[in-house]
Parts: sequence; C-alpha cells; structure tokens
Amino acid sequence: MTATMKVDTKVDCHIKIGTFTFTALSSVDTFVLSGNHFVTVEGEKATLVGTITGSALALNSQDMYWSEEDGQGKKTVGWSNWDKTKQSRSTTLLIDTVAKDTVFTATFVVNGRKWTHKVEVDVIKKSVTGTSVKAGSETTLTCGYSGQKAPHAKVWWNGPFTGKLSETDKVAGFEFSKLTKDGYTYTMMKINKAATDAVYTCNHEWTSNTLSWTVKSDTFTISSSSYKTEVGTTASLTCSVAGTDKAPSSWKWAVGGKDYTASTETGVTMTTSKFENGGQNNQLKLANQKVDSTTTCKISLDGKDYTETVKIDVIVINTKSTTVKLGSAATITCDVSGSSSEPTDIFWEAGEATYKSTTTTAGFTVVKSKFADGKQAAELRIASSKADQSYSCKVVYPTNSFKKTAMVDVYKLTTNQVTTEVLSGKAATFTCMVTESKTKPAHITWTVDGKVASPTDTTTYKITPQAYAGETMKSTLVINKAVKDSSIVCSTKVEFDGVAPAINMDVYEMTSQATLSFNTVKSVVAMKLTGVNKDIDLKRLTWFLDTKELKRHCALHQEQNLGRREEKSGWAY
Repeated sequence: MTATMKVDTKVDCHIKIGTFTFTALSSVDTFVLSGNHFVTVEGEKATLVGTITGSALALNSQDMYWSEEDGQGKKTVGWSNWDKTKQSRSTTLLIDTVAKDTVFTATFVVNGRKWTHKVEVDVIKKSVTGTSVKAGSETTLTCGYSGQKAPHAKVWWNGPFTGKLSETDKVAGFEFSKLTKDGYTYTMMKINKAATDAVYTCNHEWTSNTLSWTVKSDTFTISSSSYKTEVGTTASLTCSVAGTDKAPSSWKWAVGGKDYTASTETGVTMTTSKFENGGQNNQLKLANQKVDSTTTCKISLDGKDYTETVKIDVIVINTKSTTVKLGSAATITCDVSGSSSEPTDIFWEAGEATYKSTTTTAGFTVVKSKFADGKQAAELRIASSKADQSYSCKVVYPTNSFKKTAMVDVYKLTTNQVTTEVLSGKAATFTCMVTESKTKPAHITWTVDGKVASPTDTTTYKITPQAYAGETMKSTLVINKAVKDSSIVCSTKVEFDGVAPAINMDVYEMTSQATLSFNTVKSVVAMKLTGVNKDIDLKRLTWFLDTKELKRHCALHQEQNLGRREEKSGWAY
C-alpha cells in the first residue's frame, strides 16, 4: 500500500482466511525535516541547524549527520535534548570559515531509513565604514552587503539613543537612508552633530537569521589659541588634534595666502610630533613678527579636510629706566599696547621679590593705568634708591607671558668742598663729579646765585669741558674774580636730574695798619679780615719782616668781633 501521509494515521490491516478474519493494527509516523537558509559573511563562521519535528520514533533514531556538495570541511554535533513541547530533535553544524555559497545536507536515520534535508549557506560580502570626525560636526556611518540570495527583510540601527532608527522609526538628530552602488546595498545613518565617540550597530534581518555589525563614530578635537608675541620676535603657533584613533594624513599652514607643508623658507619652521595616545600636534614658528596677522592650520584626516584659525597678536612692551641720585625716589614705567585683549596682570619683579598693585611692600608702590587707546601701564615707585637694581616688568596673558627689564641706575653727585673762603678779587675754583653712573648724563650745569653760569661768559667764568673716566664725569668751574658771598650749585640735566649740595663761597677782605716807633718804643702792625662768615684760625696767618718770617720777640694779639664779621691779628715788637 502506498499513500501520502500528512499526519500520523492509524491503519487497520484485515486478512481473511477461510471463514476467519485476522485484524492487525498499524500506524504511520509522520514528521517534518527543517533547516533555514543561512546568511553569513565571507570568511566568517556559520552555524547550521537541522531539525526533525513531530516524530515519535525520532527519539530512537540511530543517526543524524551532515554532508556537503563541494567537500568543505565540517563537523557534526550530536543530538540535542528532546524537546517534548515541540516534539523535535536537532543537529548543529559549526563551520569555522565559509568562503563561498555552499549547500549542506542534514541526514536523519529514522527506523532504519534515511531522510535528508538541504540547508544553503548564503555567503555575502560586507562593507562597514566608520568615521573620524571633528567633534560637533556632521558625519555619516555606512554599512552594506553584496552577493546575497536570500530575501532581505529589514534593516535598522541601534546606538546610544532610545529606540531604533529605520525607514519607519525616527530618532531626533539622526537620519536614515539607503543606496545601491557597485553591486552593494548600503544603509546609511547620518549624525547631524557627532559630539563624542560612540559605537552603533547596523542590523540586517533575513528570514533565517540576523547579522549585526558595529560601526564606530570616532570624534576628535582640534585646538589652538590666538598667540601673543612681542614685536620683532618669533611667534610659535601650535595646532593640536586629540582623541582620535587615526593620525592626520597631512598638516599645512596657510600664512599670507601661501601654504607651508615643511620648513621651506628662512624664518619658517614646522615640526610635527609623534602620533601617540590619540593625539598629535604641529608647531609653526614664524620669525620677526611686526604686525597682527591670521594664519590657518589645515588638517587632513580620514579623507576630510579641517581648518583652524590661529591669530598672531603682536604686542609692544616698552619700559623706561631711570637714573637717580643715591637716596632719591625713583619711578620706572612699563606700558603695553597693540593687544586685542587686555593682559590679566602687569607687575614687577626683582630677584625673589614681587611688586603688585594688589599687594603692599614697604617702600614700593605699583600704580596701574588704562588709557583710551587701549594702552595699559604699570609704574613702580621706589621711595629711596640705595643701589643699582634691575627690575622685570611681567605682562601676563592667558596663553603666555612676557618680561622686559628696566634699570634703576643710582649715582653719586659730589663736590670737592661745602664752604670755601675766597679773598675778594681773587679767583675761586670748584669741582663737581658724577660717580658710579652707568648712564652718562648729557652735561653738568653750574649755577651761581640761581643764575646758570654760561661757558661763553669767559669774563666771569671758566668752565672746563666735562670729562669721563670710567663711570665718573668731572667738571670744574672757575670764578675769575670773587666779589661777594655766593651759593654755587652743580647739577645734571636732560638724561637725569640731580643736584649736589650747594657750595657756599665766603668772600672776605683783608686790610692792615702800622704804628711807627722811635728808638726803643714798640711798633705795632695789625691785620683785619672783614666779611668772614665763620671762625678762621688766625694762627694760620704768617707775618714777615723784609721777607723774613717773624717768630721771636713778638707778641701775637688776636681779636674777634663776629657781630661785625671782623677778625684781627697783630704783632707787637
């Protein structure tokens, strides 16, 4: 008896022999063999499952194995556990590497008979493209396949967002699209603003199985900052990439409409660091900067070009030194101009000491000023200058800082006397010296009773040319004829101002009278000094008789009347 059975069926077999009828009960055991069409990627693994379902006899099946049409390597995994709910058993074939489309056959041995089921492995090629993109920029991730035979059901994206992205499912900030090109079917996800590194999953579902591929969006940052440099110096510009898995393929700098890719010209130096820890930087040095300018850092990374603008801000720092007399107050100045932004601070340093407008140091005061033209200044006021000292003006910006020195040059201004007595009608000589000065004054000026002594007035004065000897400058004033008491002052002018203590010129007159004598009567000779401002030691006076100094047989007589500014000295013999 031959029949096609779709379900298990009981069959009665009746055999009649003579008057006897024999009945035998029998049954037909029906079952289903299954195994899905499997899709896998070229060179990757495949897992095939063959299943027998609905057979009561399957539990006692003696064998189940796999074979293939083209002899690819295989291995058979034994029976799985019996599933009483589904009334099925299955066998699994694990294939380590699948190179091409292949048909595999699962053979089930049931009640001594062999039953087969074919399972086709559909090998496809995949194309997955992640991106490296500047943080905050737009980017598109792509995944695609080619060579499939099995019907494709649907595709969608998962990622660090809620839900999924597909043709029918929308996610804010992301866009879904498809493209067929060069035999590939591509599914693309556009990220409107890639903020951070993220891993997304592209899912392709077939009727047999689903393949999921990860695609990475690698975000990186490009950083630079406007660079401040002092006029006439070298600007060092740095452009940096951080947070990327890929090194930039090229670096360029655009300066004044010209691209630089290496140190090709005098005054231009380019250096690129080693790519490590996801970062790399490129430094450009431009010598002798005169004016503000803008440069552009150009980076090529993962097939895209990026630019970063770097401004060169040229600033002018001027300091003014000073030269002062020992013990005098001094002020040095530092001013800053030309910057597009204000410095965060300007202050002074000397050795380990720091002088700021916000701090107090005895004997030192810092006064800061701002002007309408954008210039800023900081004065350092020193109450008393004891010695030469170099000070540094420090100008601080967020990106860098600058120092420029100013000098306090301390000198001594001295004369060779404080008070001198000069006989009326005689010449008087005075000397003035500037010592220990590193800055030569323009000249020394002499003033007599508040009036400048002119070198051209040779009738009244004789002023010798000032002369230098190392750090000393010397000048001499000769008053040709002293006629009255005077105050003489020597001072320096122009380069720095200093005034020496006044010299008092005490002009006096000398008169004498004699008393005649006869025979043995004594004679008296007297000398009188008039106009004397201070005590004079009359013993310094020497008397002569016919060119012979008188030392014996004489009596010395001295008399002072300071109220009349007179002094007398006389000899009696």
